[in-house]
Amino acid sequence: MSNNSVTLQGWLILRRDRWHVERVNGKDFPALDAEIDTDKPYLGGRHPVVLEGRPAELALALLEAQQVNRLRVQATVRGKLLTIWQQSTPRTVVVARYVDFMPNGSGSGAEA
Repeated sequence: MSNNSVTLQGWLILRRDRWHVERVNGKDFPALDAEIDTDKPYLGGRHPVVLEGRPAELALALLEAQQVNRLRVQATVRGKLLTIWQQSTPRTVVVARYVDFMPNGSGSGAEA
C-alpha cells in the first residue's frame, strides 16, 4: 500500500453534468467528477473525487435510476490522492478505485 492511499466516508455528491470520457492509452473510460462531504464544507470537509471506470458507471446508473441530475448519497470512497493539472493549475483530488454506496437512509437527497 502506498503513502497516498485514502479512505473517505461521508455524503458523496453526484452530478450528471460532470460526466465525461477520459482517453487513456487509446482507450475510452467513463469518468465523473464528484465531491464527498466528510464534515461541514466551511470546516474543510468537502473533498474533490474523480470516479473512473466501473465506479463512474455505477454512479451514473444510480443517477439514472433515481431520474435526477444531482444526488447526495452516503458512501465510502477508497482511492489514491493525486495532483492533476487543469488549465495550468494544480488540483489535488482523490481518484476513486472503489466506492461502496450505502443503502439509502434518512437524509439522502436527490434533486431533479
